[in-house]
Amino acid sequence: MIGIAACAVGQTSPVATIPRYRGQLSSDDARYVTGMNYDPVDAPFAWLPTNEILIGHSEDYSSADVFARTCAGSGFYWVSLTTGVTRAVAVGEPACEAASAHDGAAADPQGHWIVFAMNVPINRSGLFKLFLSTNNIDTLPTGCRIYHDQPAVSADGRFIAGRGLCRDRNEDYYRIYVTAADGSGLRAVSTSDSAGDEMPAWSPDGRRIAFQRSRGEPGDRIEEISIQDLDGSHRRSLTRGGSPAWSPDGQWIAFLSRASRGYEQTLRIIRPDGRDERVVFESKESGTYSRGWGPVPEGLPYGPLMWSPDSRWIAFTRRFDAGSSVWRVDIATSHLVRVTAPDR
Repeated sequence: MIGIAACAVGQTSPVATIPRYRGQLSSDDARYVTGMNYDPVDAPFAWLPTNEILIGHSEDYSSADVFARTCAGSGFYWVSLTTGVTRAVAVGEPACEAASAHDGAAADPQGHWIVFAMNVPINRSGLFKLFLSTNNIDTLPTGCRIYHDQPAVSADGRFIAGRGLCRDRNEDYYRIYVTAADGSGLRAVSTSDSAGDEMPAWSPDGRRIAFQRSRGEPGDRIEEISIQDLDGSHRRSLTRGGSPAWSPDGQWIAFLSRASRGYEQTLRIIRPDGRDERVVFESKESGTYSRGWGPVPEGLPYGPLMWSPDSRWIAFTRRFDAGSSVWRVDIATSHLVRVTAPDR
């Protein structure tokens, strides 16, 4: 499966198009998406030294604030940044569940497997592992009745961090929990007394965790980027923001900074010691769109945030009325390059 679009102005590499599924749909899928607008979502999951990005692609449809998805065509694709060629890796059930997991998903650094979250109350874990080469799924056990999501994989692929709420311990606020890659050895690595700890990100050496600490009620919530050692010590707050991602060289933490009101947000970076915070991307689009709420500015950045292996670029998702696509930005120059475009 190959898709290449024309190069955009200022591009240094071709734009890839993950083909829209136009084949036969199941009766259920056809019933849900007929008459709706095609509204695909692309998100970056892994970036290899071979200059390929693993893209999670979801064949979404929308009409006002109603959404639907078909698993036909949804899944994971490798995209070459050099040629713009796309290659299907795992498409359809069950890969589509991982590609569009609303409770979070992450890939191991080599792009061999995906860990994703689903809320399954009768199960003792909310985390599942999809092996891309076989399309097989394993359920990751825990050790308590835990609601576990927002997974992040360590740089060596040995550990998974995630947001957790252990019912057996009567916890009131989310903590950051860590397990081995097979789900064993569950342990809390953050403390939560009056704030929720979310969206963990590993340091490249696996010794520290960056995460989003949220306080307050919805609509009046304060979100901060915090870091700490894996044993819980040396915790400090760096700045306001969320969705952190640690650069492979350990020199930067990328994050999204949200406006106190409205939908606007920017992509920023900061040193792990709190110095040199700056904006690397801010949408300059003039239009807006609506999904039954809004209006929402075109082209805003969203996570997950994915660093290039050389720590020079950050890939992220931008949302438009025509669908969401992956872009990358050079942190030194703010040069912006489009990676994918919707197949209209």
